[in-house]
Amino acid sequence: MQDSSPALAETALPGARVPGEPVLFRLSAMSRAVLMAMLLAMLLFATAQHMGGLFGKDPLFLDFNVFYMVGEYVWQGRVAETYDFGLFAPAQDAVNGPDQGFMPWTYPAQMDLFVALLALLPRWLAYFAFAAGSLAGFLWVLKRLAGVHFDAALVLVLPALMVTLLTGQNGMMTAALVGSYALLALRGTGSGSGTGSGTGSGSAGVPLGLMAIKPHLAVGLALHALMTGRWKVLAVSVAVTLAAVAAATLAFGPGIWAVVAQSARDSGTYLAEGRYPLFRMSSVYAGLRNSGASADLAFAAQASVAALALGLVAALALRRWQPRRLLGVALLSSYAVSPYNYDYDLCALGMALALLLPDAARFAGVGGKIALAVCCWSACGLAVFGASVPGRFDSLMAALSMRGEFPSIATLGYLGAFGLLLCYAVKGERAAGAGTY
Repeated sequence: MQDSSPALAETALPGARVPGEPVLFRLSAMSRAVLMAMLLAMLLFATAQHMGGLFGKDPLFLDFNVFYMVGEYVWQGRVAETYDFGLFAPAQDAVNGPDQGFMPWTYPAQMDLFVALLALLPRWLAYFAFAAGSLAGFLWVLKRLAGVHFDAALVLVLPALMVTLLTGQNGMMTAALVGSYALLALRGTGSGSGTGSGTGSGSAGVPLGLMAIKPHLAVGLALHALMTGRWKVLAVSVAVTLAAVAAATLAFGPGIWAVVAQSARDSGTYLAEGRYPLFRMSSVYAGLRNSGASADLAFAAQASVAALALGLVAALALRRWQPRRLLGVALLSSYAVSPYNYDYDLCALGMALALLLPDAARFAGVGGKIALAVCCWSACGLAVFGASVPGRFDSLMAALSMRGEFPSIATLGYLGAFGLLLCYAVKGERAAGAGTY
């Protein structure tokens, strides 16, 4: 008798248990507990690093420090200064010391409102609240989306989680947002094949609108909503974005947007000059620049890849791919668009894996599973830990704070993971269409 579990998995709601469904791998209860304990220990260790004078050392200056500084500037009425590289760089040097690397602030002004709330707390407590909340949200959404594939999805993006916890970046938060979009969008499709239409609730537009803090990482999802006719979702996302923009404008005045735009232009110049840690980026642009290509050539290649990735989403939507697979590809494509995406941003790869691992588990052989694991870890921050060889903590912190030097493997890793997952998704779609599931 033919195994019916793959066919059941085709129509199951996200996270639903399907008896006999194949998985890439599954952790034992003990291994899962050890993994969670490790993440908790890393969270507590990173929190301790934000306590002044702990272990006789000054607090480390990493990404979260910049969030906190901007929040303090908001309350001082000086938020516009954070967008001026000429003013904010010396301010960071005064805290971090000269020649330690500058972390520009280029977020849209609605992000300033969020970090202002963090600055109401002591820095160590602000970090703990932000990181713990982000980690909890990430794990909750991933579990709901991945179901029996939770273990594999989590392990495959573990380096990105570790980098995010150590730096205090927002990768887990944005991953939870894009994962929430996928979760809510799938609930609106019902079961069966086809892309699903937006006749139901527009609730998926809320996380999509909140992703306006990093709009370059949500382009594929916005295209997904457009191509599948989710008009309510698009309307809600626009409303959420406009409400956040209006709140920021009321708080800081309309002039804030001119300095935000200038910081974006300055950031583009920084990127073209290679002043960002390109070895930590997974974009085609970063990979080519690290290989010695000119900025113009790298930008042209990045634009071509972005067009191909978005064209793929549009084409698969027109072919009415099964909703879970289409969303997974849309999520992968979102993170192939921008030249500017870091290792910590690839926490969201876990959400794409949650959607596409059912096919990988069914069609990948041993070699394919190993290749997928190597590609995911390479994309998700393995270079940071490689830069710390021979294992000195100072070297690891240098890599995290934009001072490390290591050949770029993140680009190859992401392209490899994208290609493998797409290959397995195509096989799954063909099998479903042929009725061989």
